[in-house]
Amino acid sequence: MPDVPTMVQAGYQDFVFATDTVLLAPSRTPTEAVNWLERETLKILSTPEMKEKLNKTGFQARPKGAKDAWARVVKEIDMFKTVLEQAGIKKL
Repeated sequence: MPDVPTMVQAGYQDFVFATDTVLLAPSRTPTEAVNWLERETLKILSTPEMKEKLNKTGFQARPKGAKDAWARVVKEIDMFKTVLEQAGIKKL
């Protein structure tokens, strides 16, 4: 589609469209348990063997903790808010 600009060409310099998979726990899970789950999950996802297995199934493993995941959510809320406003899409 040569006549359709890329997001960068359309003025969205920091636009990244990727799908992340996150591990969630119920809200009342003890902090120690959540921290342990995060630590152990990141450890496993960082091994070459697991990265290779995930890569073979079409996933690119980039293990990140909860703080990084939340930072991305906050950034995307702001980004998509701007996109929706510029497109004239009204709030429901």
